[in-house]
Amino acid sequence: MVEIVTEQRLISRCQKKLIRHLKKTCKEKIKCIVGYKGESIKTNVHYSSDYNFWFTTNKTESLYRNAFGYGKPFKGKNNSITVEINIPFKNIDRRVGGVFGYDLQGEVMLLHRGRIGGGRKGIGKKLLFERYSDETILADDGGIISEFCLIGSFKSEFLPMNIAHFVSQVFEIKNLRGFSTVNA
Repeated sequence: MVEIVTEQRLISRCQKKLIRHLKKTCKEKIKCIVGYKGESIKTNVHYSSDYNFWFTTNKTESLYRNAFGYGKPFKGKNNSITVEINIPFKNIDRRVGGVFGYDLQGEVMLLHRGRIGGGRKGIGKKLLFERYSDETILADDGGIISEFCLIGSFKSEFLPMNIAHFVSQVFEIKNLRGFSTVNA
C-alpha cells in the first residue's frame, strides 16, 4: 500500500527533487504573468518545447505552489494555469491537490487528489476520475484510504513527460465541458 509522505524534511527533499526533474526538461525561461485565484504575479516560468507545457513554483505560508500550464506561455502577458500540483509543507491537508507517496520498497511517487476545478461548476474531482485515462491508485491518506491520480515515479526518467501528460489530460478534461483554459 502506498502511504503519503507527511514529514516536513522529506517533503522538502521530494519537492527539491521534483523541481530538478522538471528543470532538466523545461529549459526555456519566459517572463510572464501567471493568474492565481484572486491574484496575478509576474514571474519566470520554465517551458518545455518537447512536451509543450510550463511550470512555475513558489512557497506560500503552508505549501509549495506548483502551477502548470498547457502550451507555450506568452511572454509578458497573462497566462492561465491549467492545474496546480501543490504540496503541503507537512502533514496531510486534503484541501491541497498534490502529495508525495511512497510504497513498501521506498519508491517515491507524485500523486494528485483530483481537485482541478478552480472554482468552476462541473469541473472537479468527479469529472477528472471519470475521464482520466492513466493509472489511479489507492493510498493510506492518514488512516483514510483515498484514490489518487498516479502522475509518476521519481525513479523514472520519464517523470517530466508523465507530468506533461497529466497537464495535457487536465487541459482536455476542462475543455470537454466548454470551459477554456487557453491563454488569453
